[in-house]
Amino acid sequence: SPERGAGAVHLYRRGADGWEPLARLAGAPGAADRFGQALALSGRALLVGADRDAERGPFSGAAFVLAVPD
Repeated sequence: SPERGAGAVHLYRRGADGWEPLARLAGAPGAADRFGQALALSGRALLVGADRDAERGPFSGAAFVLAVPD
């Protein structure tokens, strides 16, 4: 089962028959960084927030810029 607080982002694309799953994005395995806590989308650029990422210190947070696939 997924770790509590790990988080994930699910991307969908609207197709001829409705919404189709495109991708599932997740944070680091075993991390409880709340990946996907905040999102921003501009064109094909997706900004994903993980407010409890601790790589730079306890609860320092992180933001990841990703390209949305076609």
